[in-house]
Amino acid sequence: ATILKPYASGLRKKKVALFWANVYVAQIFTTPGLTTPPPSAAAAAETLGSQPVVAVKLTFVRDVDTKKLISGFEDALRKNDVDPSSPSVKPLLDMVEKGGDVKENGSTTIVFEQKKDGTEAIRFENSRGELQTAPFAAGTLKKIVLMWFGKPADSGMERLQQQLLGKTE
Repeated sequence: ATILKPYASGLRKKKVALFWANVYVAQIFTTPGLTTPPPSAAAAAETLGSQPVVAVKLTFVRDVDTKKLISGFEDALRKNDVDPSSPSVKPLLDMVEKGGDVKENGSTTIVFEQKKDGTEAIRFENSRGELQTAPFAAGTLKKIVLMWFGKPADSGMERLQQQLLGKTE
């Protein structure tokens, strides 16, 4: 068993019409001993991309349908020059789609594992507690963490990233 410790957390907001809507609380967990909060987004992406296990828990503070969730992930990936339809990241988006809509107070957990043989695996638990697993190509985790620690796709993601870095409330 691997013990994971909190690494970073923050609130994802999205601008809707004229106001900011709270979307989810992101909590990132990894192996003990890392600097928290991370010193920079680049350092966090590099550090997380090399960890044996990383978990991302998203607790939703509003209902979010699957299409919006996938669209948000795709926007974040594209902003960081990662093709969402590439064979390396498509398994995650397929799992999110199969997981369905997320209701207020529901949560999803994504666990990434880098094995000693260089392969990677993902486990996705949807808001109904259903677990899906899939193998990942080596180097995929480094691409996925860019959604939170790469170039922000919008000002709401920029705010979340600052919170993950411990720089704002």
